[in-house]
Amino acid sequence: MVNFFAKIKVVFLLIAIFILYSCNLANSADISTSNNSSNNSSDNKNNSVSISIVASLPAVNFSGYYQERSIVTINASAIGSLNSTTSCLITVSQKANSVLTYIDVDVINGCGEKTIAFVNGAGIYKIKLIATDANSKTAEAQTFAIVVPETINAAPILAANFSATPSASVGSGFDIALDATTSTKGETGDIATYTWEIRKKENDAQPALISTIGPLNSPITNTVVASDGIYVVKLTIVDNGSKTASTSKTFTVSTAGPTLIADFSITIPAGVAPLNIQVDANSSTVASIDHYAWDLYNSESITSSIYHVETESKLANIPVVIAGIYLIRLRVIDALGNEHEVTRSLQVS
Repeated sequence: MVNFFAKIKVVFLLIAIFILYSCNLANSADISTSNNSSNNSSDNKNNSVSISIVASLPAVNFSGYYQERSIVTINASAIGSLNSTTSCLITVSQKANSVLTYIDVDVINGCGEKTIAFVNGAGIYKIKLIATDANSKTAEAQTFAIVVPETINAAPILAANFSATPSASVGSGFDIALDATTSTKGETGDIATYTWEIRKKENDAQPALISTIGPLNSPITNTVVASDGIYVVKLTIVDNGSKTASTSKTFTVSTAGPTLIADFSITIPAGVAPLNIQVDANSSTVASIDHYAWDLYNSESITSSIYHVETESKLANIPVVIAGIYLIRLRVIDALGNEHEVTRSLQVS
């Protein structure tokens, strides 16, 4: 009888040992899984995505507009974390004239090159890419296109444009070459006269008129300014049908060499919103400007920008969706990280 109970104790002891061993194996497996999960998490990198318009039929015009019913080719690329496979979802939405929100008009699945047709009329189109990889990580990118009625592109537009180039050498003053050959004629005939007004800025006050040249029949002339400073040149053109157009640009001259000054001109094309506002920072000074940062604000608030873009080019297009009064701020940043900024207002009808 004693042997029987001894055998029972041995059996229970073996069962207890087996249970403890199994628990240890489970705990070991949990720790290993947790460590592997932690390592995988630390190895994961965020997805990298981009989307851009690479071609258009018909081609985008000189103002950066697409015609209604244009067919554009976009390239949607995505790299998943740890180079995992990636799926792409492209959403096309439109903000029509006088509409404050975007409305989805198309959804496309898949990465790579895809085609989109702007068949829903004029407005601003937002093309948004959401990429998801095999590790369930997501990333987003988007681009915009302004689409205008075909009739806007049909007629030539009278537009004033020019360059103002200070001479490299300094004598009794700075000789400024003025060239308006890039101005374009409109529907009512050739450009008949060119009139130039030269003003000087003093401590951010309203620029004071110092000279007027013209009206001239030639688009090319020159003027001399006698002292250092920031100057504003306004060109007004008149065509054979008595239609007028004007634009202003700013330039800086200094005997002490270049200083970092942000400055730009604004060109508002004919028509009503939505429009691409053309901004030109050629009048900003210092040879080592690294890039240009542009922000568009509602006139009631300059704390949060409606649109932001940074470029290495001195030229940019700023999309404006609806009529109103806006502020555009330019920051120029040089190679050493120094900055200077200027803000100007505009009204879009």
